[in-house]
Amino acid sequence: MSLPAYPKYKDSGVEWLGDVPEHWDVLRLKFVGDAIIGITYSPEETVDEGQGHLVLRSSNVQQGKLAFQDNVFVDKTINDRDVTQLHDVLICARNGSAHLVGKCAIIDKFNTGHTFGAFMSIFRSEDGRYLYHFFSSNVFKAQTGLFKTSTINQLTSGVLNNLFVAFPPEFERVAIADYLEKKMGQIDTLIEKKKELIERLKEQRTAIITHAVTKGLDDSVPMKNSGIEWLGDVPEHWEVRRMKLNISKAGSGVTPKGGANVYRTTGVPFLRSQNIHFDGLRLDDVAYIEKEVHDSMSNSKVMLGDVLLNITGASIGRSYFFDGSIEDANVNQHVCIIRPEASLLTRFLHYVLWSDMGQLQIQLEQTGSGREGLNFEALKNFYFPLMSEDEQQSIVDHLVKTTGKMDDLVEKTKESIQRLEEYRTAVITAAVTGKVKVDDG
Repeated sequence: MSLPAYPKYKDSGVEWLGDVPEHWDVLRLKFVGDAIIGITYSPEETVDEGQGHLVLRSSNVQQGKLAFQDNVFVDKTINDRDVTQLHDVLICARNGSAHLVGKCAIIDKFNTGHTFGAFMSIFRSEDGRYLYHFFSSNVFKAQTGLFKTSTINQLTSGVLNNLFVAFPPEFERVAIADYLEKKMGQIDTLIEKKKELIERLKEQRTAIITHAVTKGLDDSVPMKNSGIEWLGDVPEHWEVRRMKLNISKAGSGVTPKGGANVYRTTGVPFLRSQNIHFDGLRLDDVAYIEKEVHDSMSNSKVMLGDVLLNITGASIGRSYFFDGSIEDANVNQHVCIIRPEASLLTRFLHYVLWSDMGQLQIQLEQTGSGREGLNFEALKNFYFPLMSEDEQQSIVDHLVKTTGKMDDLVEKTKESIQRLEEYRTAVITAAVTGKVKVDDG
């Protein structure tokens, strides 16, 4: 960081804050503003989108900005104090996930006049622009341990008002806010470009998969009409079949008796939709069940070579296969086990489901039936091209190699984004603690 330090520092008197510029104050937040807890409302008071008052909730705060993909509106009288004002800082004050408590966004001129829910707080101050960056810094995060208990994750207005903030003179607060807004804009633009690159790579990966499983690897072979409008031509020597002719099982699991109360921290992995991703099984938040429970649910035991497909919810259509990297596993009712016969290779079937061909059929089934989940009988009747096992293996080998390079680039780009986000926080923290001197005046 190229900015200079201040000439003189003093002990802040706060262990996690350390030294601050000699002329800065260290204050509790209650002396520079006020924390306001949001409104409560009943289900009967919610109304259709666009009617009543928009209630800002935790889901409306995404990566330091306001997002409006998941909105709730209420029809009730709202006090002026409970309506967002320019430069209010909206803070998640209570959440089942501890790491989400404290995330924040600033209210700009386009988002005044909304209300906010009881699990949220507004910190209202004339210095909201400066304080927003304080709430985005590591020094704020360092204090969040004050509200963590064994039973609930929350940041009460009393705790929030009593947190410490390093507080420079007004002209420096303005200068720091101006500097950080410009600097964060530059970093955020770079992050956004990298995210767009990831999306383009993912789209390109899906296009490569789709071409391989619907047209093959040799563009010079004779083609024929598949007889299916959305599939078009396929190689002449391929067959187009219903999936049920080449699988021995298509069925989901169940929730064990007792539900989440039977989950353990060790035992047999119990795979749920959040564990199934196109690029692998993610087991960092996997639930476990006891061996006895696993054995009592024999119909949903996973076998080597099974393809696992999410059949409900927002992740419907996401799939992966069981490769034996874990010894045993079971699945819940949101995950379907598809067990291919010997004529259909596991990884080829996974790529079929991943392709536009597979995803289109899932989408058509949802649109046509109005169901919120994928019907097993509909799944069994999905069309797909079938060729010899040797050709399937050639396609699989090609896709593993080709998409593997793209996956590596995606991972490197994600790591680059993470470094930028860490740098972003470090820049903010240095500025709001006076470790660097933003204003030279």
